[in-house]
Amino acid sequence: LALNELKPFTSTKWRLDKAQEDEINQQTYKEAKELQAKAYFRLGTAQTSSGDFAAAIRSFEHSMRSTREATPGREPEPVVLRRLADAKREHLRKKKRHRKKFKFMFSNEEGGGTNGASGTEGKEG
Repeated sequence: LALNELKPFTSTKWRLDKAQEDEINQQTYKEAKELQAKAYFRLGTAQTSSGDFAAAIRSFEHSMRSTREATPGREPEPVVLRRLADAKREHLRKKKRHRKKFKFMFSNEEGGGTNGASGTEGKEG
């Protein structure tokens, strides 16, 4: 909800057309981008808590991008970088666990099918 409310103030078109007109619009743009970064950070934190690590990674990256757009040259907050690294690590661990499960499932099916097929051929022959 907060991200939708900030969208008109953070769009590139608005920034190029209006933000360069006067100091007030530039300040509004900067504040909106900072709020957008905070909203994406909170969204990413919630997604991490719910176990949706891929979406959390995207949200943390959006947060970092919004921070850089608000103040060019500014480094993202260390907590954002830490949470991004945690989400990437958990996403990778979850992906490896899924691969291991699928590998185990398919190796058992192939092994069982081969034994059953050779046993059937032996009885017929």
